[in-house]
Amino acid sequence: EVRRAFARTNNARLIAMHGERFAEGARQNGVPEAAAERIFSKINGHYMFPESHSHAFAVTAYQAAWLKRYHPVEFFTALMNNQPMGFYPMETLKQDARHFGVAFLNPCVNRSRAVCSPEGGSVRLGLQFINDVGAESARLIVEERQRQGPYTTAGDLVRRTGLKPQAVLSLVEAGAFDAIAANRREALWESGLQTRPSGNGQTALSLSTEDRVPQLDDFTEREKMMGEYRAMGIYPRGHLMEFLRPTLGPDVLPAADVEKCREDDLITVAGWPVARQHPRGRDGTVFVTIEDETGDTQAIVYSDLFARRRRELSSQVVVITGRVSTWDGTVNVVATDLRAVSSDVVMPPSHDWH
Repeated sequence: EVRRAFARTNNARLIAMHGERFAEGARQNGVPEAAAERIFSKINGHYMFPESHSHAFAVTAYQAAWLKRYHPVEFFTALMNNQPMGFYPMETLKQDARHFGVAFLNPCVNRSRAVCSPEGGSVRLGLQFINDVGAESARLIVEERQRQGPYTTAGDLVRRTGLKPQAVLSLVEAGAFDAIAANRREALWESGLQTRPSGNGQTALSLSTEDRVPQLDDFTEREKMMGEYRAMGIYPRGHLMEFLRPTLGPDVLPAADVEKCREDDLITVAGWPVARQHPRGRDGTVFVTIEDETGDTQAIVYSDLFARRRRELSSQVVVITGRVSTWDGTVNVVATDLRAVSSDVVMPPSHDWH
């Protein structure tokens, strides 16, 4: 209301009224009158809109921080269900949630809703977050499950819903059948044996496949990780860097250890570039946020290094060597060199701002 008052002409009387309301509330809360006047003067500053805007944003930021601190499962569930909405990809939100003790669970054809939902202190990913499934097919899977009961096999889901092969492939890669088919490769094979419903809506007959599904080796953990990034843009139980870490050498620090370093230490870190910011255009200084399995860290790439390593910086995993710079509670790595690392994994798009 104060912010709206700022936008009106001849608003002195209206703002004074809000000032009285504020002072009365402060008195009831035991706030000294002088302190209340100082607080309201900061809200009601000479710049009017910027000051009121910052006040409104501060309230929103405080409320969000309070929810994240005391109700983290509900906070991250709601945040996921409102994506896409801003700066960070879902994979980064998942990593942040892990620091608050909140795990993300793979979608499940028998437990997931269409959207994300809280489940036992974790966030169960919704079916509509799977590529090639989407909201409409996710609702179909859930409604059929509610009508006829849980799915027993991947083929049972195909027979009852008529989902297209690409959508079924994405469900398998996302781990959505893991609770009923521990072997993803066999689930994929079995799903292809079923007949889909006819065009008139008649359900297809169930076929016995016990003797027709060969025993296949399951996907490796790395293949499962690659499939989940491909199917969802997120790897719920881990991070790409867990698989690359053994190949990097002992001199490459985890991101979480950067804050323990001293000013001007020469260090090397590696990770997935979550964001690349060019506030002065493509030829200026670049600020890069890189993320690994332990957290994230900030790197500053000056224009001369950027000119030499532009292509490497656009890679999905980079190794950055640089000097630690600490200032006002922040820690950055001022890059002196960087190189790309091949991962063969398709990661979500980063936020690149120019």
